[in-house]
Amino acid sequence: MRCEDVQEYCHYETFDGRCWRGEVVVIQHALWGRMKPGRCLQVPANFLEIHGDDPLFIGCFRDVLPLLDNRCSGRPECNVLISDPSFNDIKPCYADLKMYFEASYQCVRGMHASQS
Repeated sequence: MRCEDVQEYCHYETFDGRCWRGEVVVIQHALWGRMKPGRCLQVPANFLEIHGDDPLFIGCFRDVLPLLDNRCSGRPECNVLISDPSFNDIKPCYADLKMYFEASYQCVRGMHASQS
């Protein structure tokens, strides 16, 4: 079993879960929103001074583990475009702000689920 670290996936990037040698993806963590400044969320210092305490500007997110689990877990590989329409209705932050995705998965030995 191999555990992947939590990774950030910016808007228009793709989450690629990929396992080898009879292993399948098991999603461990999946959030959608604006968790913290980083690679996908570059916020000027003056914006943080003004908006840093606003819970809909930064630190706003929704757990999307069920969505990603449904698409990926039990399969040897999966690809999810971060700008996928499935995320359009999930608005944990102000609607006009760009959000990003953070996820982690493990590869475990097992049979893959049939894709429907």
